[in-house]
Formats: sequence, structure tokens, C-alpha cells
Amino acid sequence: MSTQADILNDAVADIGQQYYWEPSPNTLYAWATGDIANPAAQLGTTSELAINCYTWPLLLAVNRGYLTKANVKSIIGKTIDNKADKTPYAFTTSSVTQLWTDWKSFPGSWWRPRAGDLVFFEGLIGGLLGHVAISTGNIVHDESEVISFGHGLTVPQLTAVARTTIERIRTGYLSIRFLTPSWP
Repeated sequence: MSTQADILNDAVADIGQQYYWEPSPNTLYAWATGDIANPAAQLGTTSELAINCYTWPLLLAVNRGYLTKANVKSIIGKTIDNKADKTPYAFTTSSVTQLWTDWKSFPGSWWRPRAGDLVFFEGLIGGLLGHVAISTGNIVHDESEVISFGHGLTVPQLTAVARTTIERIRTGYLSIRFLTPSWP
């Protein structure tokens, strides 16, 4: 099995699981830098250890052993330091990875995200990290299915991982982009 398939399987298994959500990546970054001593498996389980939509896939990869603290620190650091249009590239180490955009304007499903791809929703707040979800690769009633955590939230709270579609989330976002992460 590929790492993307493993992460997707873990995301599917997480559907209905509740975690504490907050709008920043601070908790996972603090864990990666050693400022939080709790094991990674405890992240998201209390309001003090809250996670967000873009740290949730990283946490899945950490729990699988695909990412180390150093990897997480690098990824989050790159997303903070990069210009908004380069942010998703922090999730991949491949020089040939394409960041597809405006996927819906292409006919058929050729340009839809594949299973395990990370889907980035560009918003006025958060740029390309306005929201991040994991594609299942499934087409349901001509909509691209994703597993999402924390979509639409603005204040810290307990919320569940959910199965939805890009089309249901898309409203209010400027663009949708996706790529296949290459977990180090």
C-alpha cells in the first residue's frame, strides 16, 4: 500500500471522530519543536491541544510514522514562510509534482483529485490554507468526495471529521487546488 492510501484509510476510519479544532497550526508546530511534551496521539483530544484542517492530515502521517517532528516543523515552517501561492508545495518533496487548479473547468473526471490527494481551498482568510481536505478519489453524484475536518468553523470547538464533497465546501472560496503529497 502507498503512504497516500494509508493516510486516506486512516482519514476514512476517522469519520465521526471528534477532535478539538482551532484556526492555527500552533499546537502541532509546538509539538514538533518540543514545546509540547504530549505524545502525538493526544493532539486534538483537548482544547489545549487543538488541531486544524491542515494539521490533521499531517497528524495522520505522524501517527503512521511517515512524518517526524523535524518533517512537521519543516512543513509548517514552509507554509508560514512561503508566499500564499507556494504554500501547498510544502507538502511535497517531489520536484515534478503539479499543483492542479481550476479543476472543474476541465471535462470529465480527468482533472479531479485522486485518492489521497490533499485538496486546498483558497480563501480570503488563510490563502490556500483556507481549508484543507483529503480526497477519496470517489465521484458521488458527479461531485468529488473528500474527508474534511473543521470546515466552516471560526472559533475553537469540538467537531467531527466528516465525509463531504468539494462542491459542498467550495462556496465562498476563491479557488480549489490539489496535489499528491510525497510524505518524506
